[in-house]
Amino acid sequence: DPHLMINQIPGFWYIVGLHSEEGINSLGVTAPGLPFVAMGHTDKIAYAFTVASVDLVDYYIEKRNPDDSLQVLTANGYENMIEV
Repeated sequence: DPHLMINQIPGFWYIVGLHSEEGINSLGVTAPGLPFVAMGHTDKIAYAFTVASVDLVDYYIEKRNPDDSLQVLTANGYENMIEV
């Protein structure tokens, strides 16, 4: 994740280039122990990654109708559940 502290000494990321006679021409950054350019660019594309803290799940507690298990309580009273 590139959202690391920039005043960290020594720095986490270091600049690396990967060039070959077969046409590989990549420049970017990597971390200690990674044998590849983790984020960088070639002569054709640029690539990077990040980890976003996103809300992927919402939990709801529904009160079901004791007389009809296919209904839940809403602001308008019990209503049929629908499949989505």
